[in-house]
Amino acid sequence: MLNPTAIKDSQNYGPDDIDGLFIRRFKKDVKDQISGNFPERVVHTPKTLASPKEESAYAHLFEMAFSSIDQNRSGAKILFRTLLEKALFSSPAACLSTIAERIKRLKKREDSESGDDIAALRKLASTITEITPEKFTKYQNLLTLLKPTGSSSIGWSPKDASDRLVIFTERIDTLKFLQAHLPPALKLKEKQVAILHGSLSDIEQQEIVEGFGSADSPLRLLIASDVASEGINLHHQSHRLIHFDIPWSLLTFQQRNGRIDRYGQTHQPEIYYLLTESSHEKIRGDLRILELLTEKDQEVQTNIGDPTEFTGIHTKEEEELRIASVIESDVTPENALDQAYSESSASDDWFDMLAKGLNPYTDAATPSAQETLSTADLPSFYPSDYHWAVEGFQALKQKSRLQLRVETDPDTHQIDISIPEDLRRRLKKYPAEILNDTGLLSLTTDRDRINKDIIRCRAHEGEWPALHLLWEQHPALSWMQNKLLSRFGRHQASCIHLDHLTPGERIVLGTGIIPNRRGRPVIQRWYGVRFLNGTLEETLTLEETIERTRFIEDHPNPEMEIDTSAVQSLFGETIDCLTIHLSEARDEFRAATRPELDRQLAKLSSFLSSRQEMLDLNDAQNLDNNKRKKRENKEAAQRDLQNKHDDYKSWITNTMETEDTPSIRLFAVFGNFSQ
Repeated sequence: MLNPTAIKDSQNYGPDDIDGLFIRRFKKDVKDQISGNFPERVVHTPKTLASPKEESAYAHLFEMAFSSIDQNRSGAKILFRTLLEKALFSSPAACLSTIAERIKRLKKREDSESGDDIAALRKLASTITEITPEKFTKYQNLLTLLKPTGSSSIGWSPKDASDRLVIFTERIDTLKFLQAHLPPALKLKEKQVAILHGSLSDIEQQEIVEGFGSADSPLRLLIASDVASEGINLHHQSHRLIHFDIPWSLLTFQQRNGRIDRYGQTHQPEIYYLLTESSHEKIRGDLRILELLTEKDQEVQTNIGDPTEFTGIHTKEEEELRIASVIESDVTPENALDQAYSESSASDDWFDMLAKGLNPYTDAATPSAQETLSTADLPSFYPSDYHWAVEGFQALKQKSRLQLRVETDPDTHQIDISIPEDLRRRLKKYPAEILNDTGLLSLTTDRDRINKDIIRCRAHEGEWPALHLLWEQHPALSWMQNKLLSRFGRHQASCIHLDHLTPGERIVLGTGIIPNRRGRPVIQRWYGVRFLNGTLEETLTLEETIERTRFIEDHPNPEMEIDTSAVQSLFGETIDCLTIHLSEARDEFRAATRPELDRQLAKLSSFLSSRQEMLDLNDAQNLDNNKRKKRENKEAAQRDLQNKHDDYKSWITNTMETEDTPSIRLFAVFGNFSQ
């Protein structure tokens, strides 16, 4: 998609083929630049001892023997006993559902072994049924955390609209159990609780998510399956999340926690993992593996940011299989995760090494894009965007036929303007909600005020911020610029009187643009050409021009008679001077970009020859007796290959090569015009 000629062989490619086509950023790479939007999470692991009824179910599970189940298992599949254990770790309801489904399948078979397994499963179900909500210690642990009083209470209150709670569970049966038992136990009303799962429509899911983020909604508790763990924002009114069951995948950890621990969170995220301890040796070891997963998730979060960097596994299904395999083995819990992930260490994958900033060929660290790229602030004739906008809108108000209302507040850097008809037409392509009831546009450079206004609107469904960011890309600012520029005809520029300049001194401010062959500007330079008594003295950079004119200060600009013909006589020499400097800038640009252009063209040539060789090889190996059809297929492939080559060559050369003639415009003449 980015470059159809990058990869010569889609079955065999390496770092050089995709060099420059991707970049990766983790939260740890940017959090220092956006402090306050990524509060460090706090992790809690409240534990509880299994009840006697639970211990009895654990023992029964591992004592029972199957006659037919798992006997003919093939491929990478989880043992049914492990599936039962996983379901029981979620809830008795989930385990009973798993048993019921397997009994249905076994009843369709008519052999004695199936009958024996059905009887064994029914006995296990009878034991699990005895784990009532009162004997379900993890559920009781949850109640202890959520009740308003007690030493173990987390302090959550359904009365606080800004402290909503998310509970994640993997199994729908566990979700339904919590939906049935939690609200009455916590004395929550029906409208205060919602469930979110994959069986709901997209519209239903969106309505629940929007309600959960709205301060006006009565919703306080969201019980969600992992359908809610990807791509939705739950952090606007919530900073607490509870894992009722422990997922067998670090990817799922990341997806769940990322619903509240994300950019824009204003409170410290609190993550809770509910853990159970058992006296049964095997169960105790397996639960310890899950506890180690929670620790590993925190380690990944702190040091890497992406679990795939640690595991080398990119799907939660494969990761669950790995965890299941170590649970089914005799490996000790402390070695379990090393064994689960050792087969696919990310360090063996050159793409993952590139993403970490390592050279796959030498294992040496290479400079990251963050180290090699930098940003700079553009110089300006005004102290701030606010001062520039005030001057612009006031100029339109005073010197145009527009009935424009302009109100300014220098303390808050806010400008309120009315909306003339031609500006209103521009705004029609934007959402109608951006216009408030006052009939004014409110613009400010204060980003903190804007963010607070956005947060306020998130709390109330249907509201839009009343404040807009004042920056040059706002449609009102673009409209203002176009209006001001249209006041100048061809070959016209402003004359600005500055008392502090030397009498007879003139500085002509101009800019030049050189486009590439696709017509896109790639070089722009601003210069101030300084004259004294009509003689060219020097060429100033934009920064030097701003310093020399001191235009950032307040200057009276009285109306006076100006010898415009004398000023215009300077323009020809100014344009010649700018043309020379732009020519030098173009030569510097060409010298800087030529090596990269040559490298790209060399890669393109290599792509064409390599693909041609592959076509010839495939042709030689093609055993199709229909020679005409074979020849037509090869010719079509050759045409497609040549078209890709020619199109990309044209694009890269037209992008990186510039036109010879610059476009020059003169904007202003600064001078002391008193003499």
